[in-house]
Amino acid sequence: MVRKEFYIWEEALDRWRREGMPPVYRWRQDKPKPDPGELTQAQLFGFDGDIDRHGIGRLGWCEPAFVPAQKESVLQSGDDYEIIRDGALRVMKVYKGRRHGSMPTYIKHAVTCDRDWHEEVEPLLDLATPQRHATLDDEIGRLRAAQAPGKMIVQQCVGGYMYLRALVGAEEVCYMLVDNPALIHKMMRRWLELADDLTARVQAAGVRYDTF
Repeated sequence: MVRKEFYIWEEALDRWRREGMPPVYRWRQDKPKPDPGELTQAQLFGFDGDIDRHGIGRLGWCEPAFVPAQKESVLQSGDDYEIIRDGALRVMKVYKGRRHGSMPTYIKHAVTCDRDWHEEVEPLLDLATPQRHATLDDEIGRLRAAQAPGKMIVQQCVGGYMYLRALVGAEEVCYMLVDNPALIHKMMRRWLELADDLTARVQAAGVRYDTF
């Protein structure tokens, strides 16, 4: 079993430091190694440290895997905030310079009704879109090369609830489960089809996942 953290927010680390936690190293692009006296998270919490993992992705993470990828755009800009449309087609209000580490205000999500799904979102999750697997053969070759000496092969994918939350919204999906379960089923069916199709392609090429 691999012992590894999922993610520890900076706010949590700041509080733990105030409560007496020893200095713990947090990787930054300008700080590739710990300073003297700093512990790694692996040392402090008993994690396994850096693991040589190789994955193919392509199934999203916190948002669905749109193809083509959608570019973020700024719809309105104020003194200390922006209203943006992000890569998951969500309209939200965010603080300037504090986009990460603070909760945005969600104004609109991509799917509010059947029309949104069929006209705006479903085409971006089409299995037959040529760009979706344009570089797949090269990536499978990379995985096979990593698998040969026994390195860990993983498949990263968006979770079922996270997928719906990104498309519909945390509160709104609760209502949609009651008011429009058929639409929920359509969206989840497409998520399953995408995951099943990619997994079958990779496994048919002789790649074995160690964890999904």
